[in-house]
Amino acid sequence: MKQDVAMNDDEGQVNLGLDSLGQPEPIITEIPRAEAGTGQEPETKPPVVIKFKYKRKVILIACGLVLFIGWLIYSSTLQKASNDDALFVDNYRCSRYHYEQSVALNPNPTAQQISAERRALEYRLSVLQQLKQEIDNAKAKKNSVQWEIDQYNENIVEYKARFPVYEKDVADFQLRLDRYNDQVDKHNAYLEANCTK
Repeated sequence: MKQDVAMNDDEGQVNLGLDSLGQPEPIITEIPRAEAGTGQEPETKPPVVIKFKYKRKVILIACGLVLFIGWLIYSSTLQKASNDDALFVDNYRCSRYHYEQSVALNPNPTAQQISAERRALEYRLSVLQQLKQEIDNAKAKKNSVQWEIDQYNENIVEYKARFPVYEKDVADFQLRLDRYNDQVDKHNAYLEANCTK
């Protein structure tokens, strides 16, 4: 759209040609009149003037209400979806978020790995006890056959080599077991605090 710009020399003013944009005109509503011959005259009230400015406010308020109601509906559907999206951990029912958090708190190593380590250490202990029993029951004396003396000495050397390693491995296992138990306690406390049985 082309706007005319003209200079009015008489008054020294610039005419920007903005007359085509116009100003909002007030809307005047008329009060209904009583019918002729009824003898009643309606109350005369001044005409109601609704300005354009108030219409904008009403439209903005209406839009705000529509958005608020839409948000309420949307958030209630999200809440229903999150409640329907429950997952089970052990004997607990959790939302997806709390399920993922509890999975992140799962102990590492697992209970199966701890059990396997315990069984391996128990087997090693039984081997050491058997070796110790062979040493205690050996009849190697000064006048024994050489192979009995050699076997007795080998058993002592083997026992002395294996026992400190076994003790160190047991101490390491105990530390891992304590750490595992702490992780299990944290995991269970999280489930009790954030999930339902």
